[in-house]
Amino acid sequence: MNSQNRYQRLSTQVEAITPWLTEWVNVQQGSGLILFYWLFVTSFLTAIVLICAGAAYVSGWLFFLGLVSVRFFIYLFQIGGGFLDRIDPSHG
Repeated sequence: MNSQNRYQRLSTQVEAITPWLTEWVNVQQGSGLILFYWLFVTSFLTAIVLICAGAAYVSGWLFFLGLVSVRFFIYLFQIGGGFLDRIDPSHG
C-alpha cells in the first residue's frame, strides 16, 4: 500500500510538471534559444572531450620520450664505460 501511495504521489508530481516543461520547451523553440542551449552544451562537452584527449596524447608522448631518453642515456653510459675501459683498463 505504501508503494502505491508513493507511485501515486510521483505520478501526480510528474503530471504537474509535464505541462510546464512542455510549455518551456515550446517557448524556447519559438525563440530559438533551445538551439543556443543545445549548441552551448554540445560544444562544452566537446571541449572537455578534446582537452582530455589532448592531455592523454601529450602525456603518452612524454612517457614515450622519457623512456627513449632513459634508454639513450643508459646506452651512452655503457658506451662511455666501455670507452674508459679501453683508455684506462686499470680504473675499474
